[in-house]
Amino acid sequence: MKRATLHEIFHDYSTEHTGGWGYIMTGSILFGGWNLESDNDYRIRNLIHHFDGLP
Repeated sequence: MKRATLHEIFHDYSTEHTGGWGYIMTGSILFGGWNLESDNDYRIRNLIHHFDGLP
Protein backbone atom coordinates (compact mmCIF):
# COMPACT_ATOMS: atom_id res chain seq x y z
CA MET A 1 0.00 0.00 0.00
CA LYS A 2 2.85 2.43 0.77
CA ARG A 3 4.37 1.85 -2.65
CA ALA A 4 1.02 2.37 -4.39
CA THR A 5 0.40 5.60 -2.45
CA LEU A 6 3.81 7.02 -3.38
CA HIS A 7 3.29 5.95 -6.99
CA GLU A 8 0.05 7.92 -7.21
CA ILE A 9 1.43 10.97 -5.34
CA PHE A 10 4.40 11.08 -7.73
CA HIS A 11 1.93 11.54 -10.61
CA ASP A 12 1.18 14.96 -9.06
CA TYR A 13 4.83 15.82 -9.78
CA SER A 14 4.36 15.03 -13.49
CA THR A 15 6.11 11.67 -13.31
CA GLU A 16 5.25 9.10 -15.94
CA HIS A 17 4.93 5.35 -16.12
CA THR A 18 8.46 4.29 -17.04
CA GLY A 19 10.96 1.66 -16.07
CA GLY A 20 10.21 -1.87 -15.06
CA TRP A 21 11.03 -4.28 -12.26
CA GLY A 22 12.35 -2.50 -9.21
CA TYR A 23 11.00 0.95 -10.09
CA ILE A 24 8.14 2.63 -8.27
CA MET A 25 6.77 4.27 -11.43
CA THR A 26 6.45 1.07 -13.40
CA GLY A 27 3.02 0.67 -15.00
CA SER A 28 2.38 -2.36 -12.81
CA ILE A 29 2.86 -1.00 -9.29
CA LEU A 30 2.10 -4.40 -7.76
CA PHE A 31 5.46 -5.60 -9.06
CA GLY A 32 7.38 -2.34 -8.76
CA GLY A 33 10.08 -1.49 -6.26
CA TRP A 34 11.18 1.63 -4.40
CA ASN A 35 13.60 3.16 -6.93
CA LEU A 36 12.93 6.20 -9.09
CA GLU A 37 14.24 6.48 -12.64
CA SER A 38 16.56 9.43 -13.13
CA ASP A 39 14.09 11.33 -15.37
CA ASN A 40 11.30 11.05 -12.80
CA ASP A 41 13.66 11.96 -9.98
CA TYR A 42 14.60 15.09 -11.94
CA ARG A 43 10.93 16.04 -12.43
CA ILE A 44 10.15 15.68 -8.73
CA ARG A 45 13.20 17.69 -7.64
CA ASN A 46 12.26 20.51 -10.03
CA LEU A 47 8.58 20.63 -9.11
CA ILE A 48 8.57 19.92 -5.36
CA HIS A 49 8.66 23.65 -4.54
CA HIS A 50 5.14 23.94 -6.01
CA PHE A 51 3.93 21.88 -3.07
CA ASP A 52 6.34 22.69 -0.25
CA GLY A 53 7.33 26.27 -1.00
CA LEU A 54 10.79 27.34 -2.00
CA PRO A 55 13.67 25.42 -0.37
